[in-house]
Amino acid sequence: MKRFLIPNKLKSNDVTENVSSVLDPSKIYFPCTSTTVVESIKPDSKQTNSDELLKLNVLDLSSTCDESAVQPVINFPRTVISGKHRCFQSSWYSKYPWLEYSITLNAVFCYYCRHFPPHLTVSQSHTEKDALINRGYSDWKNISNLTKKHENTSSHKNAVIKYNSWLSTKKTGSVSSQINQQVKDQIINNRETLTTASNLTLRKIVKEVNLGSNIFSLIVDEARDESKIEQMSVCIRYVYDSKIKERFLGFIELNELNAQALCNGLILFLNNTGLDIGKCVSQSYDGASVMSGEFSSVQTKIRTLAKNPCPYIHCHAHRLNLVLVNVTQNVQEVGEIIGLLEAVFAFQSVSTLRHHAFFQETNFKIPQHCDTRWVSKYKSIQFFKTHFGGILKVLYTFKESSKKREAAEAKGLILQFAKFEVIVILVCLNEILNIVNCLSINLQSSTLNIGQCTMLIKATKKQISDLREEKKFYELYEQSLIIAQNANVSTPSNNDVSSNRMSQGSSRMTDYYITSTTGKRHVICVEMNRRFDENGEFYAVLGVLDQTSKEFLDCETLCKFAKTFPFYRSDEFIIKLKHQCALGKTLFSSSSGLFELLNEVQNYKCFCRKKLFNNEKSENIPQINYESTMKSSRLNDLTLLSIEREISGQFMDNPSAVIDEFAVMKKRRLEFLL
Repeated sequence: MKRFLIPNKLKSNDVTENVSSVLDPSKIYFPCTSTTVVESIKPDSKQTNSDELLKLNVLDLSSTCDESAVQPVINFPRTVISGKHRCFQSSWYSKYPWLEYSITLNAVFCYYCRHFPPHLTVSQSHTEKDALINRGYSDWKNISNLTKKHENTSSHKNAVIKYNSWLSTKKTGSVSSQINQQVKDQIINNRETLTTASNLTLRKIVKEVNLGSNIFSLIVDEARDESKIEQMSVCIRYVYDSKIKERFLGFIELNELNAQALCNGLILFLNNTGLDIGKCVSQSYDGASVMSGEFSSVQTKIRTLAKNPCPYIHCHAHRLNLVLVNVTQNVQEVGEIIGLLEAVFAFQSVSTLRHHAFFQETNFKIPQHCDTRWVSKYKSIQFFKTHFGGILKVLYTFKESSKKREAAEAKGLILQFAKFEVIVILVCLNEILNIVNCLSINLQSSTLNIGQCTMLIKATKKQISDLREEKKFYELYEQSLIIAQNANVSTPSNNDVSSNRMSQGSSRMTDYYITSTTGKRHVICVEMNRRFDENGEFYAVLGVLDQTSKEFLDCETLCKFAKTFPFYRSDEFIIKLKHQCALGKTLFSSSSGLFELLNEVQNYKCFCRKKLFNNEKSENIPQINYESTMKSSRLNDLTLLSIEREISGQFMDNPSAVIDEFAVMKKRRLEFLL
């Protein structure tokens, strides 16, 4: 340590007034946390004036507020002032903590005022300001007076306040960062509240399953959200309080799309929810091979884990959509008509003037098509059939437009649109889709069971089949003639039929249209029968559970079906079921409540879904802009609370359950008491 300090016994006359000859900056001890670099002054530095020193970057003082005041403890150099040798005293550090000492300049500075310099006022001179800020002060004789005076100045006090404010800001952050932190904390609390309400809603659903039927049907659909994340939406269907319940459970984010990954994610989700896969008695997905394949798909893996027949039911809403898609692909005229309607929609969409012209004529907006929603196509075809003349009138108006491109587009649309064949196909499609739309809407009912659905499909097939009758076509043909006459579209006559067509057996014009449209009407009948094949053992069992069926409560079939499920296999259950089947055939209609086992088995048909309505709804509700930046957990919670308002709405009326759950999630400074 001695080599860092000058001996105390050094006599005053041995001390030279030349700072550089006494001090070696490399041998100085600094008892401060800040790192300082001391630039030594060479022996010829006496020739360096103060202005040149000020141009130097004095590195032996604190450079930022993050560094503490530099207060070295050394044998300070002495200078002759008023005939006496005087020097700086280290004791002044404790008396005035804001002092900084520069070895290079042998002068003191004000730490606070250097980093937070005041603005000059009229009463202040440059000398006073520069003394403790820029040039330093080295008049050791009068330093006490100066420090006392400086400490009481408003500029120094303001600098101290600014420094303390800076320290506070450093600890707690700036006002904007504090506000941001407060917002972040609020967001965390809000999401915790959402999660709490979501968890309580899920618990309520699981409780209903356990207290009700104790078995459920699984409904899953895949989709990609706005942020391009693959996910599955999961719903279940069960009976509670003698009512069919269909509930949305949540989303599963997918990293892989193979069958094993999908199955693992589904099982993990059900386990976390509190549902036993062994209680799953049926499953409904779309027709993708990874979901519905016969050997290594999700449905086969779920069936193996469930350890019961757990039949797979292809979503009937998807089946119906596939029927219509195939009709469009296989019947060229239908595809061309739909393309023509899309072209008219595109023509009016590119200009507000065109849009206004069509709206003024029809008083309605032209419906937009959607490839996956045939309801939109039905609305579009119905619109064009109803407003055929008005649309054609507007197109004729734009045909005379001064804009060559607009006129050319309108003329091209008129050439394709103003045909009797177009009207006939529109009328036929409108009739077919009107029937199909009724089925589509009913398939989206959450209270529809598989037996009722089967009856609806059979009725729809019958209606479509009836369209092939000649009498029905004459009705549609007459409608087409009326529309054509009102729109000034020429109607065909027998002379318009070519000799080639006449030779094929069309003696009249109506016969020609009957022949040309029969194939189109036949295609949809074939597709309906192919997609909705109701034969098989599974549908035979459903007939046994249907009161309108001739096989209602057939004992042998029903007992055989019950034995396929582990929870119905007991001998005691089968014996009681046989007795109830025998009595139920005559008494069930008036005394159904007496046969609790029959009711339990019959509930099975209520679980079997013919659609994925809630899954479709869960994929469509959150399709908004902020979904691309929304976390999956928050999206899941919001969707669950939105869809299951029947349960989550109870927490709005009585939030005590949410508050109690929120309070125990983690330790909080506030006590949540009601």
